[in-house]
Amino acid sequence: MNSHHASIATIPDAMKERVAGAVVATPLQYLNALELVEALACRQRYLVIQEAFYRRSDFADLPGFSDWQRVDVIPADRPTPRSGRYARFVIDLVADFVAHRRVGRVFNDWPVLDQAIIGNPHEVLQQDFASRSGAGDLLICEDGTSSAVFDPSVESRSRRLRRRVLGVRDDLLDHVWWYTAYPQGRRSQRLLLNTYAFLRSQLSQRCATSREDSEIWFLGQPLVEFGVMSAVAYADVIRSIARDVYPGRRLRYLPHPREWPDCLARLEADTGVTLARRSGPVEIELIRCARPPARVGMLYSSAFQTCHTIFAGAIPFDVFEPGAWELAPDNGETRIMRDCYAYFREHVRPPHHFFHQDASLGWARLEVGQENLTEGG
Repeated sequence: MNSHHASIATIPDAMKERVAGAVVATPLQYLNALELVEALACRQRYLVIQEAFYRRSDFADLPGFSDWQRVDVIPADRPTPRSGRYARFVIDLVADFVAHRRVGRVFNDWPVLDQAIIGNPHEVLQQDFASRSGAGDLLICEDGTSSAVFDPSVESRSRRLRRRVLGVRDDLLDHVWWYTAYPQGRRSQRLLLNTYAFLRSQLSQRCATSREDSEIWFLGQPLVEFGVMSAVAYADVIRSIARDVYPGRRLRYLPHPREWPDCLARLEADTGVTLARRSGPVEIELIRCARPPARVGMLYSSAFQTCHTIFAGAIPFDVFEPGAWELAPDNGETRIMRDCYAYFREHVRPPHHFFHQDASLGWARLEVGQENLTEGG
């Protein structure tokens, strides 16, 4: 056990070489689930892809995809109502019932599972998968920063109602294992530390010694789409970062899958950034590129933690915290951002940098804490 995080454990031998089934919705969730089934040395492994913002084709070239005994797909697209929480709830509930029946058909075709692995504890479909799996062990592969601040006590009323309608019990997540790269502050949870050992061992192409010094990658976030910032405010933030922090360098903007095409087109026109086609997680993009960028900028993203773990600081990251006046105060995503920035303030350290937007709308680099990013790091 670690002295700072007493609940971190090594994987018990009794959990190894079993039959596991996983459900994921994003490539990052997939990479974390892959790490876990490798660490567990699973005798058999089965996978469900929850197709919402990503399709099966987005996973097909990721490491280890051909090693699953079976890969099933559950479509999770749903229309977005333009008004009314009630309309949103009804649409979500209908989609839940459709997915619920598909999950049942998947389990009819799978063997009995010893372990159920989910990629996002917020997702009703994934909780339903875990509840119906009958597995003896439930493990959560954290989905980056959103899971680092997961607190079931603040779950929305809509999600609670949807879970109860489907028959998912309220105590489902009370005795889970968390497989995580974010162990800090989780003393009450059972933790298994994800060091991305398998992914590192599979990377045939190491980070090149030559670097594209004139190029900066910037990771987009759907803050306009989520109602956190207006399109004008978001463009102003990106423009000021390019002008004040990276003058004379090309800013290559990697869109988030949830950013809308019309918003991206307007952002490109208003800021002069270069939009990039992103085919997978930035962790994989950084491995594939022949010459890595000088730095990677972001507002907030789990990529900071995973890239630090994988590359050990070889890829420098810059984290930018917009001023509070730029953000919608009552938005749920804003609350997540505040928690994430509190985490980053404690753990971003050289060669990475943390910038905060000051009252003059400029960017000030902060001196930050020296606590290790990962156990033993």
